[in-house]
Amino acid sequence: MNPLANSHRPGVVPRSRLLPLVSIGLLGVLAYTVGTHWPVRPVYDAAAPADCDLARGPCTAVFPDGASIRLAFDADRLTPLHPLPASVTVDGTDADAAHIEFSGIDMNMGLVTQELDRIGDGEFAGQVTLPVCVRGSMKWRAYVTAAAGAHYRALFVFETRR
Repeated sequence: MNPLANSHRPGVVPRSRLLPLVSIGLLGVLAYTVGTHWPVRPVYDAAAPADCDLARGPCTAVFPDGASIRLAFDADRLTPLHPLPASVTVDGTDADAAHIEFSGIDMNMGLVTQELDRIGDGEFAGQVTLPVCVRGSMKWRAYVTAAAGAHYRALFVFETRR
């Protein structure tokens, strides 16, 4: 019996045709992956001044191109396990969306993410509840990201107290 005779049966793909089919499949996966992630928006980073205290008032991070992100918590006290209203103002770029991500500095408290609602040109607002720490106080990083033609990501550091 000829071993090549099985390659002509219906439903069996000959080995000589298998490589081109696999190659086409891999090219399709590559094209899909590049297409869903292209074009990549550049990311610009800035940080609020270290001496800015969000418990006392708003803080602003200024980017090298002159754009800025201002973060304010609309609360008398920054307390975990209580709703914390946040407002963000983006100047110098036409941001169409914004979100905020919180993470603990001295302790892993997970990542708390909140999409912000657009309430006007460059104005965003939302509310977040941060988890409680076993310590009396907890230092947090808040990254506010505003999406325009690029992503503007501003770092703010603050502390909550129980």
